[in-house]
Amino acid sequence: MNKILIKRVFRNLKNNFVRYFALFLLIVMGMYLVVSMIDSADTVINGVNEKAKINKLEDGEFKVFEKLSKNELSALKDKKIKVEEAFYMDYKLKDDSTIRIFKNRKNINLIDLDEGKLSSSVNEIVIEKRYAKEHNLNLGDKIEIADKKYKIVGIGSVPDYDAPFKEMSDTSVDSNRFGLGFVNDKEYNTLKKEKKFSKTEEYVYSYKLNDNMTNGELKKYLKHKKVNTSKIKDIYLKDMIDNATKNKTNIEESLDKLEEGNYSLEEGLKTLSDNNGIIILALNQLPDMYKPLKEMMMEYLKGNYSAYKGSKELYDVMSQLNYDAKEILNKYFDKVEIYNLTYFMTQEDNPRIKASIDDVAINKYAGIVSGIIIMILFTYVISVFVIYEIEEENVIIGSLYALGVSKNNLVIHYLTLPVIITTLGGIVGTVLGFTPYGTGLQSASTLSYFSIPELKTLYPLYIILYGVIMPPIVAILVNYITINKKLSKPVLKLMRNEKKSNKISKINLNDLPFIRKFQIRQFLREKRSSFTLVFGMFISLLIAMLALESYELCNNISIQSKEDTKYEYMYNYKYPTKTPPKKGEAVYIETLKKEIYGYNLDITLMGIDEDNKYFDYNVPKSKSEVIISSSVAYKYNLKKGDMLVLKDELNDMNYAFKIKDIVNYSVGLNIFMNIDSMRELFDKDDNYYNTVFSSEPLNIPSGRLYSTISKEDICHNSDIFISHMRPVVAIFIVVSLVIFVIVMYLMMKMMIDKSQLNISLMKIFGFSDKEVKKLYINGNFFTVAVGALICIPLSKLCIDEIYPYLVSNVACGYTVSLSPVMYILIYISIIISYLCINKLLIRRIKKITPAEMIKNRE
Repeated sequence: MNKILIKRVFRNLKNNFVRYFALFLLIVMGMYLVVSMIDSADTVINGVNEKAKINKLEDGEFKVFEKLSKNELSALKDKKIKVEEAFYMDYKLKDDSTIRIFKNRKNINLIDLDEGKLSSSVNEIVIEKRYAKEHNLNLGDKIEIADKKYKIVGIGSVPDYDAPFKEMSDTSVDSNRFGLGFVNDKEYNTLKKEKKFSKTEEYVYSYKLNDNMTNGELKKYLKHKKVNTSKIKDIYLKDMIDNATKNKTNIEESLDKLEEGNYSLEEGLKTLSDNNGIIILALNQLPDMYKPLKEMMMEYLKGNYSAYKGSKELYDVMSQLNYDAKEILNKYFDKVEIYNLTYFMTQEDNPRIKASIDDVAINKYAGIVSGIIIMILFTYVISVFVIYEIEEENVIIGSLYALGVSKNNLVIHYLTLPVIITTLGGIVGTVLGFTPYGTGLQSASTLSYFSIPELKTLYPLYIILYGVIMPPIVAILVNYITINKKLSKPVLKLMRNEKKSNKISKINLNDLPFIRKFQIRQFLREKRSSFTLVFGMFISLLIAMLALESYELCNNISIQSKEDTKYEYMYNYKYPTKTPPKKGEAVYIETLKKEIYGYNLDITLMGIDEDNKYFDYNVPKSKSEVIISSSVAYKYNLKKGDMLVLKDELNDMNYAFKIKDIVNYSVGLNIFMNIDSMRELFDKDDNYYNTVFSSEPLNIPSGRLYSTISKEDICHNSDIFISHMRPVVAIFIVVSLVIFVIVMYLMMKMMIDKSQLNISLMKIFGFSDKEVKKLYINGNFFTVAVGALICIPLSKLCIDEIYPYLVSNVACGYTVSLSPVMYILIYISIIISYLCINKLLIRRIKKITPAEMIKNRE
């Protein structure tokens, strides 16, 4: 009997090959998507972490105005803190790209070479791999920097530039315009002496704590270190200090001149007073007729003497005032203090470090969620198939029972084929997921964006078990529960093929035409299959909507960044001049932090004038009120009247602001306040600024600047997101479409197979294939059409809820709203898919003949 059952398994596979192949394909696509997403993420996460240890990734870094002294470095060494210079200079190349030159690393953030060797002699250089790729640079090629040609002897990456942002505040990587180069110490010093850089040398130090101190303790130690003004070599820093002390000199000179004037006045009045006696003697010799003149002159002489005494007292007071004022000035200006630390960045807060891990970690979560969703769909589809198959074979099951076949044997029999199909599907899907077309394709966007070492594909046991074991286990559980229940019917009921009575025929539809009435009753009879079809559509739309929202986000970044950027150039000052350039708009910027979903993002607080032509916002004159950009409002779910708390991590201070208004501005995360209020809040001079915006290039020495950003740079960077996400979006859309088409085909075909006898009977009664199609297929159109109207907005709402978590590490905020045209296209795509399946199923209807009814008569 077992041989007979085994033969039935193969016969069943042959007779229902299309159905089982579609189920097989559904499992393959589901496992392929899940395995490739999770494995590509694990490959990057484990590979980058492992390489970070090997290459001695920093615990953090800090930047200073002036180099640390030998004593300061020795003090850190005594505390067992390992510190290494990571100084660099930026150079503009002929293709308008920027290359940042470092010395070869020795102890921290070591270069991981994909090929070649470290530069060991003059005119040799190692190039960062993403820049080399974008510029088609290979070993042995020449690259011209500062009018000198260097031979490329190595290509690789460094762990502190996993995401090679030019500036910490950048929102996207552009390896076509920015890269890294590494030369030996001698060549670095030669370049430094030639001073052909586009940006002066920056003094950055990398450190490793070695568990001897916390990041907070090291920052506290460094933040109180001051610049030794007598040893400053930077001409622009000297100029800034001279400007700070210039007021002292002006005041001292003014006080000296005032004292000298008082002295001259006293001396002049003294000379007049000394001659008073001679004038009085002469007046006394005048006759009485000159008495009025004598009285007038005597009054004058008395006044002269009083003025002399007053000037003497004034001079004494002025001398004391001058002395006291200079004491105060010396006391104040001798303490013109410039703290050396300009920024302190821990490894965890550095947007360049392990950015690839943050990026793929979100993909991993998405893969896990997708796996759960697909498994739910897969489970339900199997249960529908099993119920249908057993109901179709009630008579055969009853006969087998009568012949002595046990219930356990039948359970195993009906489990065999689903388990074989799901196991094979799981194996094939898992294998495909691990191939270059799976993990490789999913990793392609990461490898083409981040600068990470060469990674070996991982084969984690838990992913293999999930992909290979989970589908058959689910099939066994679902089938066993369903089969056991169905096989528990009495043998006579099974042999008589007794159906469970339903009340569908009792529903009053008399007012409807026959075809519409029949379609409604058919829908009610097949409600389980119809629900599965709609559920499959919903799952597919979730995957598709995730892809579309990702694309729409990238597209919005590109469009809105271009629209909102009104200026052409942005100059970030390291050493501001006393007055800003005439053709520039001066603003004051501070970078603060705010956390969201575990990511500590930069928030730019910008102080602007009321008449700023690039940011025409009505900022309140208040130290506690701000206007926030729409990107900040969306990112942190803020509204007018809310309180916003930002952190200054360098000074360990929190600032609380009340949101006065929200303005449409989407470039980065920005907050605006009155510049005078901001200067007062941060204790800056009345005319302080550190950033200038302009509509044309300004002639500003590069030594004064941290960076120059053009509108072209912003627009170009915003377009990078689209090219970065395009492969992932394509994969998701294809997989979602395949899943939807397979589920719809399986369910609609099963509806026809279940109605095979009824269709045969219809043909006996003279119904044509076209009329049968109207009765059994066209009714599904309303299921698909109405289901799509419900599932499209529902899937959008679901993705809207989870999407902020998926992009929580991106320093921008955009409303991801699809255009009406996009919704229409989605709907049309669903209807077209239905019509294509409809055409295929018409062929199935044509194959059903009146003979089917005769073959199956009782």
